[in-house]
Amino acid sequence: MLNSLEISNSVARAKILQEIFFLLDSSPVKQGDKIRKKLKSDEFNSAFLQACMSCKVEDKVTFKIIKLLVSNANLFGIDINCKDADNLDAMIYAAVNVNADLIYYLNYRSKAENLLAYNIFWKNRQQISSLMDAFYQKSFSTTLDSLCKIYSNGEILPPRKQFKEDGENAKFDSYRVSFICNALEFLHTYQTLGSQLIININNLTPTYSSILQLNHLARCRLILEMVSQTIKNLSAATRIKHHKSLSPAPFTWITLEQLGGFIKAPPAEASIYISMSTFLKDADLLIMERTERLLNEATMHQDIIEEAIPDIIKNDVPNLIIFFKEIGKELRENTGTPAKVVNLPVIKAMTGYVSDLLSLVKLINITSLAEKSSISVSERALVLSPLTLQQADLSTKLGKHAILRLIENIGELLTGKNFSSFLMTLDDSIDWRAFITWRDTIVHQDEGDNKYKIDCLLNDANIMEKILTEDFKYFWSKLFKLLASREAKIGIYEDNAEEFWPNILKFKLDTAEDNDSLAAKPVIQRRTTLELEEKFIQALTETQTPEHLIKLCQAVFAGMAEVPNNMVKGEIFRCLPAKKADKKRYDSLVQIYQDACGKKLSEIERMEARRKAQLEKEKRLEERNNRLKGLDTIRMVAKRFSEVPDLSHVLNFNKRLQAVIDAIENIKEFLTDEGYLIEAFSFDTVEKWDNYHLQLGGLGLSKLLEIHPKLSNALEYNAAQALQHLEKTKECKEFKQLNPPGYIINYYHELRNFRNYLEHGDPLIDFQNGLVQQGIIKDLREKIVSPMLLNLVYKVLPELRQLQLKLFKKESREWEFACTNSLNFFNSGTKDSQEANQRVKDFDLSK
Repeated sequence: MLNSLEISNSVARAKILQEIFFLLDSSPVKQGDKIRKKLKSDEFNSAFLQACMSCKVEDKVTFKIIKLLVSNANLFGIDINCKDADNLDAMIYAAVNVNADLIYYLNYRSKAENLLAYNIFWKNRQQISSLMDAFYQKSFSTTLDSLCKIYSNGEILPPRKQFKEDGENAKFDSYRVSFICNALEFLHTYQTLGSQLIININNLTPTYSSILQLNHLARCRLILEMVSQTIKNLSAATRIKHHKSLSPAPFTWITLEQLGGFIKAPPAEASIYISMSTFLKDADLLIMERTERLLNEATMHQDIIEEAIPDIIKNDVPNLIIFFKEIGKELRENTGTPAKVVNLPVIKAMTGYVSDLLSLVKLINITSLAEKSSISVSERALVLSPLTLQQADLSTKLGKHAILRLIENIGELLTGKNFSSFLMTLDDSIDWRAFITWRDTIVHQDEGDNKYKIDCLLNDANIMEKILTEDFKYFWSKLFKLLASREAKIGIYEDNAEEFWPNILKFKLDTAEDNDSLAAKPVIQRRTTLELEEKFIQALTETQTPEHLIKLCQAVFAGMAEVPNNMVKGEIFRCLPAKKADKKRYDSLVQIYQDACGKKLSEIERMEARRKAQLEKEKRLEERNNRLKGLDTIRMVAKRFSEVPDLSHVLNFNKRLQAVIDAIENIKEFLTDEGYLIEAFSFDTVEKWDNYHLQLGGLGLSKLLEIHPKLSNALEYNAAQALQHLEKTKECKEFKQLNPPGYIINYYHELRNFRNYLEHGDPLIDFQNGLVQQGIIKDLREKIVSPMLLNLVYKVLPELRQLQLKLFKKESREWEFACTNSLNFFNSGTKDSQEANQRVKDFDLSK
């Protein structure tokens, strides 16, 4: 007797077979009869291999049949890595046939690496590519070669991380902007294969055409990555000057860096996993199906990116060229005029889609308390292993710090650059903001009394346990309901990127708040007459007012721009003809501006406006609170975090310095307890320690962190805290008086960059590139983190202890001086005591 699940699977299998037989009947398929015969006799693995063996680049119907079999492999019991009698598997056949689409598809779907297949494919691809080098126009090849050489020249385009001061880095911005414009113009000029070749592509074999297209996409990826990396290297001064030209939020410079990260062609074995281990018993069939679909979409998202690339080059690259040419002009002429607002709808649609997709996967993995806490680059699987409570350990300091890091990561993933408002609006009963409040409080323990609040939390095991056992479970279940709402809006990915991407783009454009073509146009009303405007602008031109201020005033008077704040208004008034020269004229000009920008409210009117605003705020807050459900402990603690700081717990200098030392001491303690650091040895770099452990058959630090995420999270938490407190501590004059200056002063730019990487990541580093490296670096993040952890222990910590001792000695001397000179500062009623108190106050280190 078949149970309901077996009956359901049998019906689903029959439906898929019917679809395959229809394809075999309606189109000529190589070896179609053999495939049909094997399917009818339930030889599904054999049928799958037969289809892959006969699938050439041009065999689109056969490829569709393979996709149907692979996407329903569980139904048919198909092993994607199965081999035939000749010991050949599907990927080997794809490699021999030089079928790029098939080999990439099978690789993303497979749970096992097949480097032999990839080596065969790459060898065949390179041979064909070499034969086709002569097909390209000379101008195309020459320009491409020139761009690559310039990009690789560190004297022309140096990375910003090598500079201590932003001003030094800014000297190279003109070269960077020039390169960006040239690279983008190259992309736009040669956006089609036909514009690159001296032959007609239609005269080539399907295999040759396929390799040409593959190489074209690879070049587009590489150039867009180079552009993004160059944008990242621009100085802070240039980026700040033009940041409002990238609007509205969350569209920022980070979006263009994300573009470069997402656009990279990943190494062959890079893939994604989703863990279901913790709450598996609560996962019903619908949840499992949604998870499989999410995993499929995340696994195949590179296909979707490839569909987006031509749209990016056609629609957004021209706007980017204009944008960077305006920045280049400003750099040359030093006008101070920001570039015009740039509209990049396709880039925003693609980066927003990919960010949402990958953030959802990461959130599910974190809240399931899996052994791993982020997207893995070493395996692709729906992990269903029993829960190991490795992450959820509240019995130790290390375990508690690791959990704080996980909660902080959730908040970081929910910030605008990683998680769109579209996803949040799909479920307004979730208090998304509470997680961000947690993240801000954990990260910024250097502010207010945040450190005290976090210390109290760490001492309350009951609250932490409730978060893990109740709130995480609730949030996990809500995320799966969110998947259903998301599918209802954007559709289900069914292994057809060519159809799916246009739907994503259309949806993003239709829902974009800043889409000029769809947004409701405000009614434009002039704020003053043309005659008065001309009078005011004429006065500004007499004093050679900067062009950007004149344009701002014109826009304000025309009703096209918001009224500037008082700081900008003061800057405008200072540009008017001098008041001393003609007070009457000056006053009339000021009156023109004041009348245009609204009348001054009376005190009663201001009070009434504030009262109404407060009532509206309270009403919105009440409505929001009525909507919110679940996450009771997370929300309760977030409310505490938002309370006004208790001034008695605000850090003074000594406490802040101690906080840095304590955090680094924690790092040293955790690594010692793990057996990596050993007190008896004097090694002081990761290279020396790794060499010692490797000689004994142990692990290097990066590998140790990769396989122990709890340790990794706890170390990153403390490293980030140390660096956050150090930001303010380093301003102490004693630091600057150290002779010679120490590691902290000389290498603070590296410490700051490391802190930013810990808290925000870097898409241009974290997403690896299969075009320029052999194989995946599984412990890439850990390789970046490991040496800096030991720098904190062996370079930063000794300097901080030295500073602390110096300050202690200074304070002791001053107290000794006060006492030996008989200063009666304990008797507040005497003149001597008042003078003494003032003298002590002068060296009070807590001020």
